Amino acid sequence: MRIGIDIDDTMTNHCETWFNAYNKYYKLEGKPNLSVNDAYKWSFYEDWDENDKNLLMLAMHSEYYFDNISLLPNVKKVIEEILSSENEVVIISSTYKEFQEQKKNWLLNQLPMLKEDDIIFTVQKERINVDVMIEDNLDYAKRFNCPFLLFNRPWNSNRPDYEYSDNIIRVGNWKDIEEILIQMGAINIQFGGSTDETFSEATQQLINGIKEAKTDKECIDLLNPYIKMWQQQGMLIGMKQINDATMLVVEDIIKETNTKVASAFR
Repeated sequence: MRIGIDIDDTMTNHCETWFNAYNKYYKLEGKPNLSVNDAYKWSFYEDWDENDKNLLMLAMHSEYYFDNISLLPNVKKVIEEILSSENEVVIISSTYKEFQEQKKNWLLNQLPMLKEDDIIFTVQKERINVDVMIEDNLDYAKRFNCPFLLFNRPWNSNRPDYEYSDNIIRVGNWKDIEEILIQMGAINIQFGGSTDETFSEATQQLINGIKEAKTDKECIDLLNPYIKMWQQQGMLIGMKQINDATMLVVEDIIKETNTKVASAFR
């Protein structure tokens, strides 16, 4: 698989670092501190005074920003797992041209397993052919004909329903991303963070739920979210997941039955 990944606020703590720089060095006296939750939409600052907007932009490209920006937890680990599973990673960012070189060098320093050609700067991200896109900008979702892992951020939450396309799978952190990529087959289970030798944690939870279900409706309610996700991933992957889960349920029931029968004859 070819996995596309955005940089700012998907791989890094971009807004947190940016706003800290603004609050510390650029904010005018008397103005309130800015937090990530204040970024309730993509261009949250569009109604600001022109001077305040300029100061905000200066903060994003300050020395403080590049001295303090960092990768989010588990980014490096998951990218290593993707590459170790014989997949391709392509970093796709819409960074302003004058800052592309600095950001690229920073990223290559943080993730030495990547090559310079793995990083693409473009505002037309959908033109890059990928099998999965990991991104925080909701506006891109409908442009991709593949599963779109939408990283939860204030600016992509509480939007009108019509803005959310069917290919969106919401994620809150890189552990979520790892689990989904394991289910898709993009990360081999031996490289992933599964607590089971064969199944990811999410699949194991589904199996346990099916075993404990008392009615057909309970089973269907458990399966529905997974079926939707499997459809997005492709039916071949989905059928494999269903088959694997069913086989383990059957095996466990046979083991439990044999144990009970053996105990009865002791």
